[in-house]
Amino acid sequence: MTSILAHNAPQLSRKDQEALNKYLPVELRSDHWFNDLHHTMLLILFSDLKRSVARGRSGQQEYYVDTITVYWVIHCLMEEEGFSHALLNGVVTRELIAEHAKAHKELLLWWSDNVVTPFKAGALLGASLSAASEQFLQHVLAHIKAMDMTTYGEDSQRAQSQIISEVAHIAKTGLPLSPYMQGAVSLIRSLLPNVAASLSPASLTPRSMEPVGSLRLSRYRNALCNEARSGFRDLLISRTVLAS
Repeated sequence: MTSILAHNAPQLSRKDQEALNKYLPVELRSDHWFNDLHHTMLLILFSDLKRSVARGRSGQQEYYVDTITVYWVIHCLMEEEGFSHALLNGVVTRELIAEHAKAHKELLLWWSDNVVTPFKAGALLGASLSAASEQFLQHVLAHIKAMDMTTYGEDSQRAQSQIISEVAHIAKTGLPLSPYMQGAVSLIRSLLPNVAASLSPASLTPRSMEPVGSLRLSRYRNALCNEARSGFRDLLISRTVLAS
């Protein structure tokens, strides 16, 4: 990470670096600052969800399910904004990005159908909740290995300077980059109202429900997904830039 730090890109706090070292296996690290940090935080949330199930704390379980939902959407939005920056600069292929963005949607659908919906209906409890969330986690880990490492990691053949440029762009966009940041939930309400409707108000911070601030997105305007602007970033562009 030495050269990244030298370019004044975001840098991990000591606590975050310790968490990354503890939770995110070396073979799943891409040296993309936001990507690795988000993956680490997701792994921590899944660990905390399993612990809350083991202790029978239902209120905590709902909090972690909801927080994972929000985190997944904003994580994917972050990645897809990075894709747009990379496409604009000609450092990735359109085919790779279309497949990657489609996988983001499919994983959210799996989580919603197999965890969120039955859990909220009271039909997924205890060991069943642990098993279903673990299954989703394995899908996410497989996604990281198969797609993220191809998009960012050693398999991508991208120069470190290109990753640095993407990270620096994301840092300036104004996108909410954690479930607790301004606009995280309000953005989901705008883009994915059915997903937002599943969230318990008790799980959310007042800050996250405030309107999102001014966004400074990549100038790339073409759809990432092949299915009629159905990617998360596609929806964002449709409801903001193209609608204005």
